[in-house]
Parts: sequence; C-alpha cells; structure tokens
Amino acid sequence: MDIINGKALSSVSYDKTITCTIKDDKNAKKGEYTVYDGSRLFEAYSNDTSYKVGTTVFVTIPEGKFEN
Repeated sequence: MDIINGKALSSVSYDKTITCTIKDDKNAKKGEYTVYDGSRLFEAYSNDTSYKVGTTVFVTIPEGKFEN
C-alpha cells in the first residue's frame, strides 16, 4: 500500500505557499510587487494594491514551480 500511494503522490502537483517580504512597491497600483523569500527576488501579483515595502505576505507558487 505504501509503494502505490508513494508513486501516486509523487505525480500529484500542488500549489506551494511561501512567506515573502515586499522589497519594491513602485508598481503597487497595478498589483505588481518585487518580493524576497530569503533566497531570491521575484515578481508577485495581487488584487490588493495597498502593500508597502517591508510588509510580510504569503505568496502562492502555482504547482510549486516558480516558472509558472
């Protein structure tokens, strides 16, 4: 049973949620932010346009892949 479940789970894709800090909010009016997760800077998007530099936010990574 463990082997079958292990194989099934390894092929399942899921979203990953990480904690980040807003590093740049110059495009906040468009919902675009530069965020930092402790190892890299990347762009994140939100319907909320009120985040400021230094705010800690949760970012969802689709299928756990940053290139999505």
